[in-house]
Amino acid sequence: MEFNLNQKVFPSKVHEAIWNRRAVIIPIRYTIGILEDKELAESCEDFYYYTTAVFDDMYENPEIYFIDEETIKIFYNRIYFFQDFLIQLAYISILKEDKFVVSFDEYNNLLKTMGKNSHKRQYYDKNVKIKNLIDYLPRKGIKIKEENGSVIIENLLYPKMFRAVSELSKFTGFNQKYSGNVVFNTLDFRMLEPGYKKDYKDIECYLNDMGRDHLYWIYEYVRKHSLKSSATRFSFCYKYKGDSVLDVKHASAVLLIGIPLDWPESDFYNKFVTEIDKLKNADELKSFILKHLKYCTLCGPTCAKKGTPTKFLNKNVRLCRASIDAKCTSDEIFDMMKTLFEIKMNIIKST
Repeated sequence: MEFNLNQKVFPSKVHEAIWNRRAVIIPIRYTIGILEDKELAESCEDFYYYTTAVFDDMYENPEIYFIDEETIKIFYNRIYFFQDFLIQLAYISILKEDKFVVSFDEYNNLLKTMGKNSHKRQYYDKNVKIKNLIDYLPRKGIKIKEENGSVIIENLLYPKMFRAVSELSKFTGFNQKYSGNVVFNTLDFRMLEPGYKKDYKDIECYLNDMGRDHLYWIYEYVRKHSLKSSATRFSFCYKYKGDSVLDVKHASAVLLIGIPLDWPESDFYNKFVTEIDKLKNADELKSFILKHLKYCTLCGPTCAKKGTPTKFLNKNVRLCRASIDAKCTSDEIFDMMKTLFEIKMNIIKST
């Protein structure tokens, strides 16, 4: 597989699912230069190329990894079983001479409990056991052997990778500020460098060519109009004159933009609708807004009230929050969001 973030057509849903998982890995050119510890950087480089090699092999040979059209919905987690296995292995192992060493009993207990952790991930069924999933690991160099009551795990192709696995696993376990497994699964080695601060490249590094073009437009606008930014776990939030005007993050390889709005009946809402009505494509914009409002989807226990009922653009809706959120999978969608964003900015500037 020659991985390409611009890919849009896939042989099957299985290939698309594997590609989506591969797409969240940050290209190493964005991360490796941040690390001052050069030995750690070498380990991270090995782990990066190991992980991408597994996903590339998985894309070419999904059946070897027990992933197919029938089981992809139930056993989607098989796509990243090897990552979960390494995380759990790092928790119980000692790093010794670029190898993981763990007691025989602890290793066997890990195999028994995999898939029964707090995430309740499903890996296996009556036909596919944990052993079957472990058996594919040697394809990319992993060697597991027993010796004097211990189990030793090494990689013959990427021998330095285990320090990086160990360091990322520690970060995953003890620093939840950047959302645990996300750091491990994206191979965000930058987070291992003390004092690292996020910037807009934290989003750029995930994007395809079109997504980067969209982000550069936003970045230039932000710079020109002196918007203030703050970073959250997954996004950048921009403010102007104290008002939240834009949320930016990635969704796989494209940009996901959110435009916070005020609730209906507010002064801003009335001005917003008035400005839209002045445009030739007002009806198209309104249809676009209704399609991309942040509707309540009962995503958690706090949704017991089933969202906030309101009337938006003369439609009865239940919203999670007053916001327009759109995945910019085309220039046309991005242009619509640009128009709405500029309307909001012009209203704020005029007040």
